Amino acid sequence: MGHLAQQCQNIRSTKPKSPIAPAPPTAAPVAPSNELFIHVLPISKLYTDDTGRFPVKALSGNQYVMIAHHVNGNLILQQAFKTRSDKHRIEAYNAIMSRLSAKGLVVDLQILDNEASSAYKHAITDTWQCKFQLVPPDMHRRNWAERAIRTFKDHFLAILAGVDPTFPPYLWDLLLPQAELTLNLLRQSTLNPRISAGEFFQGPFDFNKTPLGPVGWRVLIHAKPATRRSWDYRAKDGFYIGPALDSYRCFKLVKSDTKSQVISDTVEFRHAYRSIPSPSPEDKIIHGLHAIAGALKDSPLPATITQLEAITNLRDLFESWRLLAPPTINQAHFPGRLRVPSQDPPRVATPLPPSPAHTMHWTPTSLSQSPQHPPLTVPVVPRRLIFADSPSPGAVVPSPTGTSQPDSPAPRVAIQPVLPPRQPIAHRTRSRAPAPSLALVAGARPFQELVTYNIPTAKATRCLPAPLGFAGLCEAFTLSPTDINQFANLCSSLENIDCWDTSALSVLDPATGDFLEHRQLRRDPRYKSVWDTSYANELGRLCQGIGSGTTPTKQRVAGTNTFFLIDYKDIPLHKRKEICHTMVVCEVRPEKDDPD
Repeated sequence: MGHLAQQCQNIRSTKPKSPIAPAPPTAAPVAPSNELFIHVLPISKLYTDDTGRFPVKALSGNQYVMIAHHVNGNLILQQAFKTRSDKHRIEAYNAIMSRLSAKGLVVDLQILDNEASSAYKHAITDTWQCKFQLVPPDMHRRNWAERAIRTFKDHFLAILAGVDPTFPPYLWDLLLPQAELTLNLLRQSTLNPRISAGEFFQGPFDFNKTPLGPVGWRVLIHAKPATRRSWDYRAKDGFYIGPALDSYRCFKLVKSDTKSQVISDTVEFRHAYRSIPSPSPEDKIIHGLHAIAGALKDSPLPATITQLEAITNLRDLFESWRLLAPPTINQAHFPGRLRVPSQDPPRVATPLPPSPAHTMHWTPTSLSQSPQHPPLTVPVVPRRLIFADSPSPGAVVPSPTGTSQPDSPAPRVAIQPVLPPRQPIAHRTRSRAPAPSLALVAGARPFQELVTYNIPTAKATRCLPAPLGFAGLCEAFTLSPTDINQFANLCSSLENIDCWDTSALSVLDPATGDFLEHRQLRRDPRYKSVWDTSYANELGRLCQGIGSGTTPTKQRVAGTNTFFLIDYKDIPLHKRKEICHTMVVCEVRPEKDDPD
């Protein structure tokens, strides 16, 4: 998702190609000369630029990333910083230059954007003793850092697309070190094309000593015996953020509960998109059928009465299942139990010859003493399910023209079982009968109003429940007479609470007789100053005090440090949705020093 770009032009073009111009004539060879011309160019260049503001402010306060492209090693370095002010930008630049100087890489010329402050230029020339050059205005393609920014953003977006869904988005800056490491391992060095840019900068990378993992994945962090109690869990949830380069075979991790960084050598990765394979119910049924079929196929012929009874019971079970199956199932796949015909054959049409699957040839060895009977060959007569609302075979069915046609003589067959009428599945799985009406009962004191309680149900799939009255609740919970009296008193108290006076927590206006709330008092010129001061005193008491007075803190109202005020811009973006508003109520208390 991070590397998808617009398709280039002039690929498989259908325009006719212009004829190839003839090659110019070769010039006469020039006699060799002993002259040597030398031109010195500063090859140790550094291009820098800043990315746009990241959509989520990091927990550390970082919002921007400075990208530096070092030409000698074809390196792309990064450093996150908080704001575009000189204080934070110069700190990010110094961090990048310190990393280069620690590896012995010197910068002779730095090319940067034309919007550079004087303090930034002073840090380049005086602190790091190198020259700088500004690109022309509105000509960003002269700065190679622009292309490096695009490459780094493509790589980092591909990483963000694969992190765990529960990974906190405000920890994105912790994923930058591994993104830089893996990107430079994929790039080719300029001075030595046989090695990668990462090896040019940090030396050979040994995966056995410093293993890498999918950054941002959920992991189980092993809890060492010194950091846990005897019966604590042996692992804690966390997220992998990169390798610990200074440790041997260790990982940098973040705990899910405290969001603190830890280093551990034993972790277990938990993939978010691949579940542990488990057999489905269909797989279990198919496996069971295969096991039964294989057991019946490879088993010897039944030799005892117990085996014959077991086979008979299995046949009866399959026969019952076939009868209860829907009519659309092919009954030929489930032959019924073999039946011995009576002495009088039924008066039906001659059936087709049975298939070999419908015959049985059993010669039990244990019953050799019993007389031998010829094998039975009996056609299977499927049983027909007849519902109560289905027409009988001999009923008169009206024709489309309106005249009835007499039925044909029905053959004499056995009476089939009659099942109840078929109903839609919705009528058999949902309650459609309304709840019975419940009357009020008298307890210790009579109640004149109905107390109802609605049971929440799914409106889209079930009918609306009927409210239960006082008597219904008493009957549902099988309350005793004493419990009924206590429940009645409780309902009466709840009614008194619900019917509270609307004039409570308001101030009476003696001129008009109306009850005024806080917002109305602050709009009225007669009461605005009094209630504004009262509200300010209340806020000052909860915070750090307000005004000037004779209190020990030299304030009108001393503070209790219950609240600490912050600016709206200092609230993290992921916390702003939790902001709530307060409700201010007013009451006049004459018995206090400050009645308002």
